[in-house]
Amino acid sequence: MEKATPINVQQTPLILFKGLCCPWKEIWIKDETQQVTGAFKFRGNMAKLSKLPSCSLVVTASTGNHANGLATAAKIFGHTAKIFVPKNIPRKKLDGIKKAGATPILVNGDYFVCEEKARQFAMDQEAIYIPSFDDLEIIEGHRTLCQEIDQQGVKFDTAFVPVGGGGLLSACLTHWGSKKRIVAVESVHAPALKLSLEHRQPVYLESASGFAEGLMVRRIGDIPFSLCNKYQPEVSLLPDEVIKSSISSLWRYNQIRAEGAGAASLAAALYDSHGGEACLCIVSGGNIDDDLFQEIIDSY
Repeated sequence: MEKATPINVQQTPLILFKGLCCPWKEIWIKDETQQVTGAFKFRGNMAKLSKLPSCSLVVTASTGNHANGLATAAKIFGHTAKIFVPKNIPRKKLDGIKKAGATPILVNGDYFVCEEKARQFAMDQEAIYIPSFDDLEIIEGHRTLCQEIDQQGVKFDTAFVPVGGGGLLSACLTHWGSKKRIVAVESVHAPALKLSLEHRQPVYLESASGFAEGLMVRRIGDIPFSLCNKYQPEVSLLPDEVIKSSISSLWRYNQIRAEGAGAASLAAALYDSHGGEACLCIVSGGNIDDDLFQEIIDSY
């Protein structure tokens, strides 16, 4: 079988959760905290930027992990990157952008304010705008994660997938379709996908403010919505407290240091009303500031 993982992209561990798994007999953790830049977003950016002309100027908007993935991929391929991020971006993510040699541009607003400014900047500078999630090449790059899981040979019937704009969910739906039960995991503070499916069209939230910044996206992407409309994944909405508890559990039982969006998949699995033999939780990233991580570990 052809190797799923492209050059420069890490094949990340697929391991059993060592804590209590009720209502499951087994919970498998796909640990993307071990990916280059500490999150799955590197996969899509490597796929996208590998196809660009050399020495391109690339521009994007991000809450952090897409920014790190793009910045590092840009460095590998010799591109120049300008990245619009919210001014309250976690310090760990901001440091990663700078370390990779990209230029972060801090914006007084959330992801969609950043996106508006980034698109205008790209237009003015005749640069290439790189979407965070609403892009077929980005999604196809993320799909290497699913191919990797298949090759790792674990059996499961349900996959829990964290959702911001829907790029990772799109990869899972494209790859597994209706062969698996796919559960999209959102924050109660940003239920853009759930409301969009209920209204049968993308819904734009007036606000999205909560603990897990990777889930704080006010509108599901057009491509993700089209795939969700086709496959109708279940949606699990989680409060901050449940996500924080799963950050603590991942660290306590498996020594996995996950950020909020990353731990959301485990939280949804542990509170799932179905349960069964085995499920998969994609721990999408681990870029969490030291002080916040320690505060959560001490409190939960």
